[in-house]
Amino acid sequence: MRLDGVAPPPDAVEPKSQREKDEDVEDLKAIDGAPEVDAFGDEANAEVKYKTLKWCSLILIIGLGILALYTGYVIGQFRERHPYIHNLADAGEILMGTFGRELFGLGQILFSIFIMGSHIVTFTVMMNTITDHGTCSIVFSIVAFIICLVLSLPRTIKNLTYISTACLLSPFVQGEANELAFLSIFSAVMITMIGVGVQYKGGQNISITTETNLYTAFSGVTQIMFAYCAHVAFFGLIAEMEEPKDFPKALCLLQGFEISLYVTAAIVIYYYVGNGVDSPALGSAGPVLKKVAYGMAIPTIIGAGVVNGHVGLKYIYVRIFRKSGRMHKNDWVSVGSWIGIGVTCWVIAWIIGEGIPSFSNLVSLISSLFASWFSFGLPGAYWLHMNYGQWWSSPKKCALTIINMLIFAIGGAMCGLGLYASGKAIHDDSSRSSFSYRAEELRHPLIDAAAKAIVTTTAQAPIVYEAIDRAGLSRDRVILLDQLDPLWATIKDTDYVAPHRPPIQNPEKDLSFLVYSSGTTGLPKGVMLSHRNMVANMVQSAVAEQGQLVWNQDRILGILPFFHIYGIGFLLNYTVYTGVPMYVLPRFQFPSFCDTIQRHRITYAYVVPPVILELVSNAATKNYDLSSLRMVVSAAAPLAVDLIHAAKQKLGLVVRQAYGMSECAPAVHFQTWSEAHTHPGSVGRLIPNMTAKYHPIHDGDNKEKELWVKGPNVFLGYLNNPTANKESFSEDGYYKTGDVGYEDDAGNFYITDRVKELIKYNGFQVAPAELEGIVLGHPAVKDVGVVGVKSGLAGSELPRAYVVVKGDVVGKGGEGLEREIVEFVEKRVIGYKRLRGGVRFVESIPRNPSGKILRRELKKLEREAKL
Repeated sequence: MRLDGVAPPPDAVEPKSQREKDEDVEDLKAIDGAPEVDAFGDEANAEVKYKTLKWCSLILIIGLGILALYTGYVIGQFRERHPYIHNLADAGEILMGTFGRELFGLGQILFSIFIMGSHIVTFTVMMNTITDHGTCSIVFSIVAFIICLVLSLPRTIKNLTYISTACLLSPFVQGEANELAFLSIFSAVMITMIGVGVQYKGGQNISITTETNLYTAFSGVTQIMFAYCAHVAFFGLIAEMEEPKDFPKALCLLQGFEISLYVTAAIVIYYYVGNGVDSPALGSAGPVLKKVAYGMAIPTIIGAGVVNGHVGLKYIYVRIFRKSGRMHKNDWVSVGSWIGIGVTCWVIAWIIGEGIPSFSNLVSLISSLFASWFSFGLPGAYWLHMNYGQWWSSPKKCALTIINMLIFAIGGAMCGLGLYASGKAIHDDSSRSSFSYRAEELRHPLIDAAAKAIVTTTAQAPIVYEAIDRAGLSRDRVILLDQLDPLWATIKDTDYVAPHRPPIQNPEKDLSFLVYSSGTTGLPKGVMLSHRNMVANMVQSAVAEQGQLVWNQDRILGILPFFHIYGIGFLLNYTVYTGVPMYVLPRFQFPSFCDTIQRHRITYAYVVPPVILELVSNAATKNYDLSSLRMVVSAAAPLAVDLIHAAKQKLGLVVRQAYGMSECAPAVHFQTWSEAHTHPGSVGRLIPNMTAKYHPIHDGDNKEKELWVKGPNVFLGYLNNPTANKESFSEDGYYKTGDVGYEDDAGNFYITDRVKELIKYNGFQVAPAELEGIVLGHPAVKDVGVVGVKSGLAGSELPRAYVVVKGDVVGKGGEGLEREIVEFVEKRVIGYKRLRGGVRFVESIPRNPSGKILRRELKKLEREAKL
């Protein structure tokens, strides 16, 4: 885990104007309890995120709403043509026979269950919001399960509304549940709109279009599609209406109101809150407002889930008893079967709600798989079926035929592109949040460090339990410290502090941190950092800041993982040392990153090169006000000089670079504010109280040499690894960094290469030997060599495996085996260690006489395109 980088040519930083200082004061007041600058709060952890689309989404709301109105009308006409249709399966049988019946029926059941699961998740988020995580989330989800199950017991829509009304009685309204649900969500939306109108000045610029890409666009489209997903229930609702002919009138009234409400809410909130908001986010509407809004929305959150679930349950029930005569009876078989169906479906829904971590991704998936067809695509097929043989009989029919063919094609496009967007969102969210290790990776540090206990979160508990089982440790040594564990509330709220005698410490010898770094080769090594190491590096790093970072003026944005030495040194330790407040995001996500800077007027950020690349290359950056950000530090991987210049020219961002490693706690070189703009590409000067020397790596007088360092921040050594300690230190006590570069006349250091074999992916270290050991476990692999291949401007490398397959393997390679090996590794490693560079099949792996892999030869052959 290293911190090498390259720094930018920053211009002199202008002092803050009085206006900016006043704005800072107002922001600090907001933190202390005054009205928040953004009533929606930070959506980084929000389950339901609405700040993803731009003003052009209003056009989509109206356009898709009108399209949904037409497709709903077609569904009504199709039902009128075939009065015996009770559900989607009946419609499927008309279109495609028995196969269509089974396919559409399965789709209706799955859709209903997924929707039921989404409402359980929403209820859980709501209760966590209202109670400030008053108890374990699983308890809330079980409560939601029980409530929804009980409210689903009636077999008829009429009785369902009566029971729902009795159970969800509100002081504001009495009547049928649909009226209550309508008033509840309407009130919640109105409260939110009034709240943002009162708290904001407004006046945001509105543009009809915005620059975007396919993934971002369809991620937003799927969220809007979800608003019009109720078509799946239309057949069943029409079947139970006393006057089915009234359906078109009811549809026009409700659909028109829905479009008007969505558009009004989006315009008001966009106008007052600013870029990136398309509709109200009740779960992030400020500390008080969000509780009120969620409280008003309770009937809808529960009632809509129950009604959607009722449709799925009714289909299964009708399918079983349609011709048996029991549908209209209240005997124990009829009632017991209904209850059994309800329990089974709600249990599955609860499992889905607990198993899928991101509600927004679940919504996107539901929209892509189901709403794309049920609400949009299939009604086009219904019309074509009803008018078969008359498609081209008149100009009007020709126009309608073309329109409905397009509607069917639109449904297919929504499904395909929506699945791409939702799949990519799930994948990206998984990889960016995969800062937690796999069980097998945790096993070695646990054994090597002789760990006595593990402190983790509920979300990571399954991995931790598996790891300690493999390591032979006791499960009672796991401590869960987060809001999901009831014990945490007891610890957090206790007023009692037990008296204790401070232990006798030797700051030069006693460990402050034991950080596991990938080292040069082999398994991760425990880097022993003393209290002196860490304190010394904080003071050393402060010199490079030149007094520019001020506790009551600056604000740091924290996106680095706290287990990485970069995050430990500069986010955990240095912020405490300087007193500068830090705003923490759980991971880097572009919208929340930019929004936090804009909303909280962030002035300083520690990042890795891929973040700079995203800011420079993402067209949406211009939609945010990042002018408060007066300095960015990039480290953990080299930063290309042209990227530094691009950040300055396009965004006005000043970027400094730092270089370091776990073994140096972590900083070694650090650009100062005053010199960053004069030496682009440099990682700065050696920090105070360190000495360095440059060791030749080849015979002859070469300019580039290996950097060796010594100082109070250099670690004590690797735990339980005397061989590595001997190899890593010179006889006179210098640590051999393994990095190659040169120093100019002004003392600025430039990193040019690495002697070490580590692969760096997005600032994380990947040991080739570790991946080779895993790949060799695949039954088709005879030999393997892993190296890093370049991946663009970000200075990141992608792990790639060169594989020799066994002689008896059919085909000896190919896309199928390549994908199989990639997936084999993916299941066994943390996200950043995946074989993102792919697999290449070769006849042999180049090795020296002692058997060591000649990785330089692999890279050389890659550059020469011989592989």
